[in-house]
Amino acid sequence: MLEDKGAALQVLDMSLDTKTANGRLQVSLLASIALWELEMMLERQRVGIAKAKAGRKYKGRSATARARAKAAKIQQMAKDGLKPSQIASALGIGVASVYRYRDAVK
Repeated sequence: MLEDKGAALQVLDMSLDTKTANGRLQVSLLASIALWELEMMLERQRVGIAKAKAGRKYKGRSATARARAKAAKIQQMAKDGLKPSQIASALGIGVASVYRYRDAVK
């Protein structure tokens, strides 16, 4: 779309110009290398998680407010007139969780 409008990227320090075939090749190679590195990082992460699970060290995400049975407390505190930020700090949860559980039973 940018090429259709006549726009191009020119990096002077690298002698990179996307108006030329060599410049487009360099940009494509850099993008491919970045994607490869991302995929390698994700693969290493999956291997590490599998290894931690095998060693019973992977706990996963901590329990949410619902799992801790805080929904009733949230609703009661909201009825008592406390602000969501006050409820969140009192219960040690996020404000978004307060909104989620405060409005759940209304």
